[in-house]
Amino acid sequence: MRNYPFNTLKGNLLNNYQKIIAFCDLLSLEISQSEKLYGETHGKQLKKYYSFLLGKRGYSCYRQHYYAERAKFFAQNAHPKKQVLDAGCGMGSEAILMSILGCRVIGVDTSKERVSIAQERLLFYENYLNINLDLEFYEKNILKHTGEYDLIILNEAVSHIAPLGDLVLKMRKLLKKGGNIIIAETNKLNPYISFLSKRAQKKKGGVFIIKTDPRTNKNFNYAVERIFSAPEILKLLSKYFAVKFIYNLGYFPFFIFRINPKICILVENLFRKIPFLEFLSGAYVIIFTKS
Repeated sequence: MRNYPFNTLKGNLLNNYQKIIAFCDLLSLEISQSEKLYGETHGKQLKKYYSFLLGKRGYSCYRQHYYAERAKFFAQNAHPKKQVLDAGCGMGSEAILMSILGCRVIGVDTSKERVSIAQERLLFYENYLNINLDLEFYEKNILKHTGEYDLIILNEAVSHIAPLGDLVLKMRKLLKKGGNIIIAETNKLNPYISFLSKRAQKKKGGVFIIKTDPRTNKNFNYAVERIFSAPEILKLLSKYFAVKFIYNLGYFPFFIFRINPKICILVENLFRKIPFLEFLSGAYVIIFTKS
């Protein structure tokens, strides 16, 4: 699942899954030298977040596989010059990926530090790949953002943005007619994922914490791993968007997957076809379109 050449990332030699694995290899190279590239503080944050890339090969490949299973739909929807919004972009990996694939990308996040790291990383990829990426990052509350986009990505962002109803209405305004929204999230119906969510909330002191909008200096609620099930997301967004595609992934923990990955992948494909079992996955990807 590794070692696809970086220079084929934009080409047609790789399928979308393989493109993400190639991107993971590039991420691994970056993260391995992140402290040298970005300094101790930012470098350690990146290493902590992407620690799985530098861990034991078996576990690293397992995590990369599920990342590729999710992010392959981003690559599938990456077309040259397409206007893309990465809402809640974090430290910028998916925004950078879409830009490498030829899109014009805006990444928005409320964290000043994460946006600063994303901007530093952009320079690394431009220098390493010797290309100019059409990508900008902004420290901003997505609910205050404006513009028109062909594609909006919400990768593990819905669980942090509140109120969710306001987010849905904002996406309706930001998305062009015929455009897509890709929501990739962890699944509330999975018992282990639900446990992790509640543990994170307990650690932070509740479901919501208060943050300050960098533009208006007004306080707003930031949700702490307030995860949803796929049916909940479908119910809310289908009022305003047509459902284009649903994909469930991540049924098996590493200690099972490592025994026989091929069998696990075959079983997952079966689970996706069985009512109820499809919604017990660890995560899901849903693509909506604006008609």
